[in-house]
Amino acid sequence: MSFKTEYHYLIHLIKCALENTIPQEIPKHLSLEKVFLYGRQHEVANIAFLSIDKLEFVDKELYNKWKTYYYASIKRDIEQENVLQEILNALHKENIRTLQVQGTVVKNYYPSSDLRMMTDIDLIVDKQNLKKASLILQNLGYDLDEENQEEWSGKNKQGYLVELHTDFFYSVRTFQNGIRCSSALNNAFNYAVDKNSLNCKVDTTTLYLFNLLHCLKHYLSGGAGIRRILDLYILQEKLQKDIDKEHIDRVLTSCKVKNIANRLVMLAYYWFNGNSAEIDLRGGEEIVFLSKNHGDRSVLVKRKLTRQKGKKFAKIRYIFSRIFISKELCYKYYPFCKKHKYPTFLCWIHRLIVLPFSKRKKGVAKEIKDLKDTNIK
Repeated sequence: MSFKTEYHYLIHLIKCALENTIPQEIPKHLSLEKVFLYGRQHEVANIAFLSIDKLEFVDKELYNKWKTYYYASIKRDIEQENVLQEILNALHKENIRTLQVQGTVVKNYYPSSDLRMMTDIDLIVDKQNLKKASLILQNLGYDLDEENQEEWSGKNKQGYLVELHTDFFYSVRTFQNGIRCSSALNNAFNYAVDKNSLNCKVDTTTLYLFNLLHCLKHYLSGGAGIRRILDLYILQEKLQKDIDKEHIDRVLTSCKVKNIANRLVMLAYYWFNGNSAEIDLRGGEEIVFLSKNHGDRSVLVKRKLTRQKGKKFAKIRYIFSRIFISKELCYKYYPFCKKHKYPTFLCWIHRLIVLPFSKRKKGVAKEIKDLKDTNIK
């Protein structure tokens, strides 16, 4: 088997870890140090270590760094589980029901829960309970980072991030073709199989459909990384006998994303199951590799530029679209504007004034560089 890039060898390591087979030694033209770097960026270095541990020729220093990362992921998994239980106990004590559909559920379908790393802990609560829930978490020591009517996020002293949502998708975010995510799945608790429980769960079809749509949401904006594609493969393998495929197809067709969804699932099976690809998947591979774990602005810049019907002044039009964003988005990112009910033009002025001093300034600088470097000819 030949490997074109370090990314392809990383996929090989993950596949062998899932199959519990011995991987090939890395070819001389590839760098195992880069494989480790890419694995960390995509939050799959821990599962890849299970294969690294079976290799014969690994630099000792790199092996020890990788091993340390692997054991740190186990520690992280245990601590996040403790954090989750503390939050659930506090919310349920106040009769606030919760729903879980992301990493806290998906990790249970992996061979071991620690193999599925989580950046944050996501919980859905009823909209009328969001403020009350955020105050409860603040009392548990969480620093409020961002608050609006649909989402809340905060970190504790250990650095663990928790996000409270009120539905499957935040209504402002859209798919590439303008179809809102919320048009596919909304009113999350309507999908709970145990609505009267404080610790609600959804049926397997909804669980798979949400994670597929969630992956698509990222893929069609800033991109979706290797871990998200691995999630699709793991869930498809574990749930395929229990999901309503016809219903899923209808939803994807109504959102006009069925073909893209099928390509992502095909890519997952091409990588992790060795299935032959019916179509050329190289374009999808490139997007995933560039996306790291949560997407990358460079992917979004390229996507938006290539969507321009007229190539002339495309970059200028892009700059204008980023400066003069909607009032809805301004209200999301700048609660001060929402609090004072600023009209759109005042939101733009506020954004331009505070942006150079905000946490987002580094992202803006990178976006400008990506815009400059992107060739759309």
